[in-house]
Amino acid sequence: MSREWLKQLSDILPVDERDIFPSEKLLDHVPALLEEIAAYLSAPAENAVEVSSPVLHKAGELGRLRHEQNASVHQILREFDILTSILEGFAVGELNSEGIDPNAAEAVDVVRRINRAMRVLMQATVDTFISEYSATIGRQRQHLEDFNRMLSHEMRGPMNTLRIVAALLAEKDAATPEERKTLIDLIQGSVDRTYALLVGLEALAGFRRDDSSPAIQEVDLGGSLRNLADQLGEAAAANAVEITIVEPTPTVTLDIGKLELAVTNLIGNAIKYCDPGKPARWVRVESRIDDAGRLEVVVSDNGVGIDGEDLPRIFDRFFRGRRAGVVPGTGLGLVIVHECVHSLGGEIDADSAVGEGTRFTIRIPLAG
Repeated sequence: MSREWLKQLSDILPVDERDIFPSEKLLDHVPALLEEIAAYLSAPAENAVEVSSPVLHKAGELGRLRHEQNASVHQILREFDILTSILEGFAVGELNSEGIDPNAAEAVDVVRRINRAMRVLMQATVDTFISEYSATIGRQRQHLEDFNRMLSHEMRGPMNTLRIVAALLAEKDAATPEERKTLIDLIQGSVDRTYALLVGLEALAGFRRDDSSPAIQEVDLGGSLRNLADQLGEAAAANAVEITIVEPTPTVTLDIGKLELAVTNLIGNAIKYCDPGKPARWVRVESRIDDAGRLEVVVSDNGVGIDGEDLPRIFDRFFRGRRAGVVPGTGLGLVIVHECVHSLGGEIDADSAVGEGTRFTIRIPLAG
């Protein structure tokens, strides 16, 4: 019956059924529900479905599954309506095949039990779905509040600087030429900081759009990484940092633009947070295809490192760790890295030790 349910659902769903109800998950939940309903129909007094913890737990899992698959309450109600019809049809078919001719009271009682069981299970599924949905809304609201608070904090600094400096420049004879140059430099620095913040936010917004035509292509990863190293060469030289692209490198098929943006930010961070006390400062970029067939890119350095307490938060928006010091930044670089990797269906993790350096590992499933 669960397969028949899935078959009928495929007629009303706008996409392939496996995108909504992966069969290995659906068929793990529904048989347990059907068995409980069958037991209830056989002996309703001994098998009250509304007090069965295992079946209610299974119905709740189904609610969580549908929430993860971005369903709606309307969809869930419609799906249970279809399942109820299948059960009623099954009951009629079994009566006919066995040659049983129940009286009206018995027939009504069977239908009543089916509907009662389905109402209980549907309620458990919907209650869990709504609970998960409410929790998601709460988390999103909290993230939005945190985002607004941090954005206000980041914007207030350069805006206050611009307001004060503008007032000073407006005063006649308020500053010598040298002092005016200092004030103009402050304006430029504030403008640059604000612009970097806006660019970062624009990039993040871009990753959240539905990209129906990602720029997937076959590329020589070595050539791409060497180009990135060349682009960052001036900043590396200014900080006496050596960038090494470790050979060999694979040829891969993916959206190279997003990977390049992620690696650029990682190398740029490694340069910014190099350790000036070390005579040799380096950044290494290694790449390979791992045993699972994923692209693995590792960016490591011997910089100042990240405090253990800060490490779990480094991908949070606007977060800047204790080692950031006076190094300019918006706190969005690693957020952009995380969004790039996530948009490619991959994952990223970091290991670091203060005074020794940091190692970021990206793993991305390949498109072909």
